[in-house]
Amino acid sequence: MTSPIPFRHLLKNFYQKQAFRPGFWAFLFHSSYLVRRDLHRALQKHLGTLGPCILDVGCGSRPYESLARARKYIGLEHYHARKQGGRGKRPDVYFDGKNLPIKAGSFDAVLCTEVLEHVFEPQDFLRQIAYTLKEKGVLLMTVPLAMPEHEVPYDYGRYTSYGMRYLLQKTGYVSLEYQALCSGLAGHTQLLVFSLEETLRTGHPALNYLLRLFFLSPLLFLGLLLGKLPVGKKSFWITSLVLAQKKKNKPYSLVKAC
Repeated sequence: MTSPIPFRHLLKNFYQKQAFRPGFWAFLFHSSYLVRRDLHRALQKHLGTLGPCILDVGCGSRPYESLARARKYIGLEHYHARKQGGRGKRPDVYFDGKNLPIKAGSFDAVLCTEVLEHVFEPQDFLRQIAYTLKEKGVLLMTVPLAMPEHEVPYDYGRYTSYGMRYLLQKTGYVSLEYQALCSGLAGHTQLLVFSLEETLRTGHPALNYLLRLFFLSPLLFLGLLLGKLPVGKKSFWITSLVLAQKKKNKPYSLVKAC
């Protein structure tokens, strides 16, 4: 007979789920609510159309797996994730951050969310991803344009739409779609919340939550309303969704396939 899951674990699982798949009330306890809400909606639109075999590069706890209609879904993560605690689904494969241990032409699509900014050699990384894709395979990726430093010291870059198109062209892809997420006034509000969160942070978790609830949550709700206004949407956004297709000619790669 299995023992019941403690309430605190259920609460923690709910909190972690809301971080990546936020419901309406998640603005009360997640400071990244506005950008994560847009990111989840965009992935929900695209993930179900990617084909039966998907590789999730930098998968973490695989928060978006249930959005895919995949027969085969493989999560790949950097080896240092083995040392991280927490509950949730774990990666299937670990790698050293340089060589993807995947055979050539194994997948219909690759999902890579908020990872490229942590890669010091982005062209090599994108070439290796292309190597794992089948002919005309698809890369679905999200990358930040305006975001505070995070996971330091492994935070190396921010990407404009022109920078992403250049990288994709150089590494064996044809750009299909580019979508700005959390744009305009909602994006400005999200950036303000990130800044205030850092300013208000204390050494006491309970106090941090109260400060977030009373100071940041109202701002996030305001940002939700302001985001409906068509102001500044073409000039500022927090993160981007990129959809690209592998070119016919396979790019050169140093991947050590298993």
